[in-house]
Amino acid sequence: MIGEPGDTIQVVPDTVMVDGKPAVQLVNEDARFITTEFRRSINSEQHGLSVTKDRDPQIQGSVLVANGEPKVVATPFGVAEYRDGQLFADGQRLTYVGMGGQLRTSNELFRLGAAPDVQGTAYYEGTQAEQPQLIVLKGRQLSVRPGFVMVNGKPLKEPYIRQGPRYEMPAFHVPKGRYFVMGDNRNDSNDSHEWGPLDAHRIIGKAMLIFWPPTRIRLLH
Repeated sequence: MIGEPGDTIQVVPDTVMVDGKPAVQLVNEDARFITTEFRRSINSEQHGLSVTKDRDPQIQGSVLVANGEPKVVATPFGVAEYRDGQLFADGQRLTYVGMGGQLRTSNELFRLGAAPDVQGTAYYEGTQAEQPQLIVLKGRQLSVRPGFVMVNGKPLKEPYIRQGPRYEMPAFHVPKGRYFVMGDNRNDSNDSHEWGPLDAHRIIGKAMLIFWPPTRIRLLH
């Protein structure tokens, strides 16, 4: 149980940071599309770069590799060079762009979850592509901030989570008589972030004992 009546719950996904500022949210590719009435009601559009939920992106120098390909790079100028169907940044060839050389660029990084003062360019393969082939950020250092749940404006400490959430949920106020519940396997849990808060009358069990981890074994009163 994450939220009681009156609480405000928000989910912030794994985020690529550039020089300490949020730049690109990492979104589970299976969670990009709104599929439930609850998510439609809170306008749960996913802003970010689609990644495979079971593979953790790796930072190699100034490049973030996701799904086995370079996807985000930090450079002093925030732009790449396009030559012969390939994208270069600081002289390093990063990726091939097909589609007969059709390349679309965008500086609207807020669509990927960037803070207002983050600058750079997103390169799209083809005019209709929704996901960028490469994101070039103006900066020097990349890092990844694990995703987290916020309760009443404060990050929830959850050391039992194996993997941070890779989906975005805007702030939601839990109404009277309902509770917000989430599974600990965040990216595979069909929980309240999908179908909404739980009616109190559906809670039929009573917690009596904590049995894991061993250091916290105790009776509940």
